[in-house]
Amino acid sequence: MIKNYISIKNRLFKEAYTEERRFFDKIVSLWVYSVTRPLSFLLTPFFIILKINANFVTFIGFLFGLFSFSYCFYGSFIEAAIFYNLFLVFDSIDGNIARLTKPTKIGEYYDAVTGDIINFFFIPFIGLGIYLNNVGFILNNEFIINNIFVLSLVVSILQLMFSLNSQRKKNIFKNNNGPVRVGSSEKVSIIEYIIRNSFGFAFNAPVSLLLAFYNALDILIIYNLIIMPFVLIFSIFKK
Repeated sequence: MIKNYISIKNRLFKEAYTEERRFFDKIVSLWVYSVTRPLSFLLTPFFIILKINANFVTFIGFLFGLFSFSYCFYGSFIEAAIFYNLFLVFDSIDGNIARLTKPTKIGEYYDAVTGDIINFFFIPFIGLGIYLNNVGFILNNEFIINNIFVLSLVVSILQLMFSLNSQRKKNIFKNNNGPVRVGSSEKVSIIEYIIRNSFGFAFNAPVSLLLAFYNALDILIIYNLIIMPFVLIFSIFKK
């Protein structure tokens, strides 16, 4: 079993995690590149040995995302952040399995849909949990306290508009050559890393763990509310 585990793990790096995939992860999310993807490599061989297919792993990951929402609802934000990050780990595992076996369009579709649902609704469920349980506030502002759920919904709508705009650009301009770059240099700059990791799951996943510990998740919502309009405008006018 140990030899089989090591053999599969080696195949993961050679066949499933190509230089192109590594570059994609590094550009899109340093958290994925440094944390959730490496964790997925430790777990993926077990699923392959047990002959668990990628679609079932997608379903398990989706359940973790729903558990995150449930914990948000009851104001247990540390657990919610942990399960959200577990969802991201399993979101990598299903891709690892698919690339080592035989990826399918239906599997790719399920992965995209479940990912969109969890990522788009994570912030609104945090806002709902803060509102219902009156916890997670560090900003002592009456408007924010009374409207935190509405503000979180606005964040989700902005994220959805950003995603739709990106998809429209890919479909219309046939730009399927990887992630949208900031600038034209082949080398990734520190500025690009900062920008790419300042919004979306790349930012929300690690920061939610930190802010949940300090009971300050209202900061996460307000930050997203400020940053997402700029991200959306940039994505619209970026050539």
